[in-house]
Amino acid sequence: MGRVTFQDSEVIRGINRDFCATWKNVHPGYKVEHLEGARFEEIKRIPNGAASENVVTLFCTPAGELLHVAPGHWKPKDYLKEIDFALSVARAVARAGGNPDARRNAVIEKHREHLAMLDRGWEGGSLGRAVLENVDQRMVQEPLRRVSAVRGVEDYALNPVTSTLVAKVHRLQQAIQQRQREGKDVRPVAELMQGFEALLQGGKLSEAEARVDHAFGLLGEQLSPGDRVPNPPREALSPADRPESIRRKMQRASELAKQWQRDGKDLTPVARVMNQLDPLLRQGKFKAAEAVLDRGLSLLGDSKKAGPGLLQ
Repeated sequence: MGRVTFQDSEVIRGINRDFCATWKNVHPGYKVEHLEGARFEEIKRIPNGAASENVVTLFCTPAGELLHVAPGHWKPKDYLKEIDFALSVARAVARAGGNPDARRNAVIEKHREHLAMLDRGWEGGSLGRAVLENVDQRMVQEPLRRVSAVRGVEDYALNPVTSTLVAKVHRLQQAIQQRQREGKDVRPVAELMQGFEALLQGGKLSEAEARVDHAFGLLGEQLSPGDRVPNPPREALSPADRPESIRRKMQRASELAKQWQRDGKDLTPVARVMNQLDPLLRQGKFKAAEAVLDRGLSLLGDSKKAGPGLLQ
């Protein structure tokens, strides 16, 4: 971020115009050096959301209440979009006045809208999307959280399972670039990885990892056992163990999905969101699961209230 994004003239102008900016270095001795040539071009290719455990931008009110978070590295044009979104949250909070509940609800609604935007169309890469989905879900659960309560840079980073897979993908990209510099044919790998984004967006991490491992094999690269992505917990809860609000919303989503099928509508965008539900339920992460259900119901055009939920 310091080498590329924070040296972009548009980013500098936007930050200086609308924010009081500060930088806290959590790694003693770190310095932002000026880059040129091949190294600069390499840094520019880092995907949005990468290194979410190393750097994070916290957007907050003057009183230190979180409005938005942008973990990891972001390309200038996409970082500017997150700046604009943070400002839109700030405006919504200001319009809510001094009522604490109204201010929190303003944050929740803006981040729900942000989640819906990610579902409708996102062009900032699969990793950036995963990072922002994680942030939006956290902000819905903890609106206007105090900056002083943030537990370090890694607080809003992706979970270890996703982060490990992302690290492998980045390593694969480097290996592909090296083969290209050597004049070798990487088309078989490119063809293999065409379905990777769909697997990642569908939450099918094991299948996505298998695709990456196969690509490494085609390149002749060896992976150690430590490079494996750990499998998520498989303990399944019975439906009776789930909160009533979740059971109610699952039933409503099922009814709407069946109606969509009868009407011949495309359920692909809804399925991409709802595929995230089962792993969360298996892990007992009910608030996150309910946030997914709310997104699915929104995409399905739910006009009925499924009753109070865990987030209300």
